[in-house]
Amino acid sequence: MTKLCNQNEYEIAGQKYKRKILKPKELVALNKLQQTLDKTDDPEKRMDNIKKQAQICLEGLTDEKWDNTDASMMEIVVGACLLISKGFRQV
Repeated sequence: MTKLCNQNEYEIAGQKYKRKILKPKELVALNKLQQTLDKTDDPEKRMDNIKKQAQICLEGLTDEKWDNTDASMMEIVVGACLLISKGFRQV
């Protein structure tokens, strides 16, 4: 996780994504989505929530690219982005 937190660019399923520097409104939206994710049990809704979080955190992620990505790796990268947004660089 430390390695992911120190990266600015991620390669997932052959696509490169750059981590955004989030603005306050984006941070609020990201945290609300994370709180919703913690309460959600439905796998379909969880994937949709992770997709929304990833679109906030990563530049260049579109619906078409999401359909061809590794969802579990994307979830890990979103987790790293959440840690970074909370000020963690080394875990």
